[in-house]
Amino acid sequence: MAADEATLEFEWRPHAERDEFRIQYNEPGTAWSCGWHQDETHEKLDPSHFQVDHETWETPHRDSASFSDPNPMAILETCLNELRDRVSELPESVRSSP
Repeated sequence: MAADEATLEFEWRPHAERDEFRIQYNEPGTAWSCGWHQDETHEKLDPSHFQVDHETWETPHRDSASFSDPNPMAILETCLNELRDRVSELPESVRSSP
C-alpha cells in the first residue's frame, strides 16, 4: 500500500578517506523508518548498509549494501530506484502502525 505522505532525508559528509552519508525514508505516523547509511559505526557490514528501525526493536535490522559508483548523485539515484521495492518487501508488521 502506498503512503499518502513521506519524508526523505539525504545527508552527505565528504571525508578524505571515505565519505559518510545517510539516506533515510519515513512515513509519518508509522513506527518505522529505513534507509542507507555509510559511516564508521558498523564496519562488519562493509562501509555501507541498509537499515530498518522500529520503535519497538532494541536493535535495528541491518544488511550490507554496496554501490558500483561512489559518486553521491549515483548513490542517491540507486537508492531512490530501490526504495519502492525495499519498502514493499518490509513485513506488514513493520509497515503498519501498531
